[in-house]
Amino acid sequence: MNIISSKGVLENMVAPWLSSVSIALASNLDNAGVGAAYGVRNIKIPFYASVVIAFMGFLLTLIGGCSGR
Repeated sequence: MNIISSKGVLENMVAPWLSSVSIALASNLDNAGVGAAYGVRNIKIPFYASVVIAFMGFLLTLIGGCSGR
């Protein structure tokens, strides 16, 4: 069975990656917008607070990914 000619197999291999990349891009664009807004107003976020925010985002994304289909 050729993987290129079998449309179902190719879609099953690409769909999870496409979904993950789309979520990653959306999250990064959202973070870039928030960072730009804070930068324009000269608001500084401490490093520890940034680590906590990043970890919570990671944890909630992981929980959502594991609990979804």
